[in-house]
Amino acid sequence: MVLQLNSKIKQVQERVRLKQKWEKQLRSYHQELTSSKARLLDLKEKLEKENQDVDKLEGLSITSILLTVLGTKEERLKQEKQEAVLAKLQYDEAKAEIKDLEQEIEAVHTNLQNVMNAEQELEQLLKEKEGYMRLISSEINSHLDTLNDQANQMATMQLEMEEAIFAGNAVKQSLKQASASLESASGWGTLDMFGGGVISTAIKHNHIDDASGYMHDAQHLAKKLKRELEDIGTEFTESMELSNLTRFADFFFDGLITDWVIQNQINDSLEQVNAYKYQITSLVKQIEKEKTQIMKQLQELEYERNTLIAQFA
Repeated sequence: MVLQLNSKIKQVQERVRLKQKWEKQLRSYHQELTSSKARLLDLKEKLEKENQDVDKLEGLSITSILLTVLGTKEERLKQEKQEAVLAKLQYDEAKAEIKDLEQEIEAVHTNLQNVMNAEQELEQLLKEKEGYMRLISSEINSHLDTLNDQANQMATMQLEMEEAIFAGNAVKQSLKQASASLESASGWGTLDMFGGGVISTAIKHNHIDDASGYMHDAQHLAKKLKRELEDIGTEFTESMELSNLTRFADFFFDGLITDWVIQNQINDSLEQVNAYKYQITSLVKQIEKEKTQIMKQLQELEYERNTLIAQFA
């Protein structure tokens, strides 16, 4: 009877854990969504202003005529177009981030529907077990409860670590793809510097566009990883500056668009991406090492529990 109740309690405790985790995620997602929508409005205003500046220089405004006379119009126009493109990239990135957050919120809402009554179910099971234990109480039952509680805590920690490892590997994969695209862009950029022409320039920019997309994914996934690490404990959240990676896309776009992608800027971005990839790889290995220790402790607890039950029988 006690073993059956413990099995049910363990299952419901896992549902309670998931409910609490998803509720925490939902609050975080809503806060991010509010912040991202406010940022989108600011970026929209910035984009409209940059486009207006380009239109003024391309038209017959006083500023345009004056710069033409001074011989600096083309240089100024190039600069304004670069700023307009950067503003458009940042605006599109913010829109994509909002879409991702809305999808995450919808997914969490769906998940919560299946665990809404988890706490009530757990409370009922615990009352049932308490009533039974009042009838049959022994030192062995108490010891079994202690072992089960320890095992449940270990199993929960193992699940949290597996989720963090999965999130870390997802970030690493996006960074790996971004790195590959930047390496390709660097190769075509070298050819471009030696007179590769329009084709090499176009191919180079295609690879940069791909890298930008992968960096958006990495930034979004890094935020999820950060939440998973918070569930594990401070020793992992403090092991690396994930906040830098979660803001990296802004600097990434800014660096790549300036002067229409100078070669050493591509290489600098590649170096940064590879550095983040190395950090994420090290972090995942660290969590996997801790997970191995947890699994070993779980096996020891299970052996002790089975031995106790066998002796009781």
